[in-house]
Amino acid sequence: MTKSAKRISVVVLLMAVLAGSLISCARRASANGGSQALFERAGEDLDKELTGAKADGMPQSETELFGLAPTPSENAAPIYTSAIAEMGKHWKAYVVLQRLKGPSGSPGWRDAAKNLPLVEGALNKAQAAASLAHCWTGPDANFAPKVKQVAKALCAKARLQVNSGNTTAAMQTLEAAWKLGDQAGMEPTMSGFINSTGIKRMVCWTAEAIITDTKADRPVLLALQDTLRKLTSAPDARRAFQGVFVFMWDVYRPTLGGDGVQENLADINDRQILVPGVDDQTLIRAYVTRSIQLCRKLDAVFANAKLSSREKSLRMIAIYQDQWKQDDTYRLSRDTLENADVALLLPMAETWRKLVLNGISILLTSPPTGQFSKSLVVDIDPYTGAPFTYKATSTGFKLASQGVRAINPNITDDLVPSSSHVFSYPCNL
Repeated sequence: MTKSAKRISVVVLLMAVLAGSLISCARRASANGGSQALFERAGEDLDKELTGAKADGMPQSETELFGLAPTPSENAAPIYTSAIAEMGKHWKAYVVLQRLKGPSGSPGWRDAAKNLPLVEGALNKAQAAASLAHCWTGPDANFAPKVKQVAKALCAKARLQVNSGNTTAAMQTLEAAWKLGDQAGMEPTMSGFINSTGIKRMVCWTAEAIITDTKADRPVLLALQDTLRKLTSAPDARRAFQGVFVFMWDVYRPTLGGDGVQENLADINDRQILVPGVDDQTLIRAYVTRSIQLCRKLDAVFANAKLSSREKSLRMIAIYQDQWKQDDTYRLSRDTLENADVALLLPMAETWRKLVLNGISILLTSPPTGQFSKSLVVDIDPYTGAPFTYKATSTGFKLASQGVRAINPNITDDLVPSSSHVFSYPCNL
């Protein structure tokens, strides 16, 4: 990544994860007049916070963050790059496969089945790479979305395989797609974590669709149950947050040597970040210190293996909310609750997987008449610690999680639609 591109990406990350609404914060700080002494005192802790971050095990540079390149034979990234290039020769077929919707026999289904052979060789190559231990791209921080596209195509392939009677191969394809989610999360960025979560959601939805495709065929249900029970890995949010810390420090470290803040903020052309009465270098030193403190607090939550994903989400939200109680040196880590929504993603993959597994159990234990009980004992919702909500319908049933609103009731559907926290049989294809 070029220095200019890195600066832009870091500024965006800081705004989205640490900064929140810069303009509204700046107006408040301007109204308060700002304080050179206040910012100087905050900046005095910079060296101590950096030493503490190192002692915590947080990476201090891109080299530490990304690690050394693995043995080429153990690295999936170049194989994906090659496979994507091959599928690019039949780009329309690749896109049609990714967009598969509708039931068997629908126009979209027929198009996907017709186009699969054009990219199947390259797709198989990517599927085989999913078993490798590494997906290392070095400082290329835009690889995860490409991996997600491959995973979409694999999920479509799995549906087609089940439809053709090859359930065993379909389960192998779904397992590979799930592992692609793990590999997308090896990219230490917010994009890596979000795409990793999205891929795992896609695998769970594909399982849900297959159940409806096959009208809850018992052998298929058992195969899906066995497969999903093995897929327990969660997206790695800790690396994404450590990436924010490293990229921020890498960009702003030179300014602390005397260049000042204005040079680095020129990319977004927003002078409202400057506080009247505080010189640039003192300003950025205080902001960076507070941001490192925030990163360390968040990293400590991730490092606590005793906490459930729900408990981690709640603690992270509380940490963000606490910034409001602090002074203006916390501006870049204060106005963050709305933009701290990434903390709400932590229980998602676990929730989706449990919804599908619980739905499968209901289908396997229900009478062959297709009449579902009006009430059932169901599994625990990772978002609440209480049971999922179950409701019998005229054609089947719905199983729902409270989702992100259990942690932040004020969240909008822009992040994750509430409908995505529901397992339905039959589902909308």
